[in-house]
Amino acid sequence: MTKTTLLPLLASGEFRSGQELAAALRVSRTAVWKQLNKLAGLGLEIESVKGRGYRIPGGIDLLDAAAVRAALAPDAASLLSRLELLESVDSTNAQALRRIEQGVGAGYVCSAEQQSAGRGRRGRSWVSPFARNLYVSLAWQYQQGAGALEGLSLAVGVAVARALAASLGIDFKRLQCTPDLLPNDVTGVSIYNQKEQAFSFIAGPAFTNILLADEINRATPRTQSALLEAMGERQVTVDGITRKLKQPFLVIATQNPVEYEGTFPLPEAQLDRFFMKLSLGYLDANTESQMLLNLGRAHPIDALTTVADGTRL
Repeated sequence: MTKTTLLPLLASGEFRSGQELAAALRVSRTAVWKQLNKLAGLGLEIESVKGRGYRIPGGIDLLDAAAVRAALAPDAASLLSRLELLESVDSTNAQALRRIEQGVGAGYVCSAEQQSAGRGRRGRSWVSPFARNLYVSLAWQYQQGAGALEGLSLAVGVAVARALAASLGIDFKRLQCTPDLLPNDVTGVSIYNQKEQAFSFIAGPAFTNILLADEINRATPRTQSALLEAMGERQVTVDGITRKLKQPFLVIATQNPVEYEGTFPLPEAQLDRFFMKLSLGYLDANTESQMLLNLGRAHPIDALTTVADGTRL
């Protein structure tokens, strides 16, 4: 049996007796017990209750190639050349590079339940609990090089953030970054209240669920650093007092790709706190015309309704 032979049987989070597991796998109770010990070695919590059996509290979601393909839109499915789902791998990026050397083409996707040698920030080890995070790498070829990835996506970034907040029913705030923006404009400031003879904290835009930092590279490095703690620790410290941010907390940022005068490149430590970088580029003439027609009476985002409970993410 592989390490995860038992996992599909325990994934629901319901109790399964040892006899039931042995019968399903056609092995002895001793073999089941050994397999359960292996699962515990992967960092999975196995609960054992006499008379009821074994379970993984809360259940667990496992990678399923058929489910992934079924969930893909037709346009996306046509771009997928190969989907490789692994139980464990040193790094999905390393696996993708090996497949590229072996001749795999664009559209190769690799995902794994666990990474054994993932590269974390600044050379640190990547914490990789089994089947608890999403590890995925995509191989794609851009004919015009990396420069083709940049585009005028500022307005699109705003629309994506607004649509995401509306769909999840959570708070959204926009922060317009400028060279004169101060750190307290992001995190908040304490103001002395003469009537109460005490300082009152006025929360900044960071106290939200989705924060859009528009044209983030126009803010000075000092102001950009105000987001480091928020993005890394989900908290901010003002006047020596640490305050937790709302959950979930997500930062979406846009960059000004046109005017480089008066802009400040993001430091590596901050870039590493973003999950991904996307450029949506320009629309073709027909799509742009349709977009303008859609905006004729009301903004389409205003018609969006909540489709998921964002507070449970």
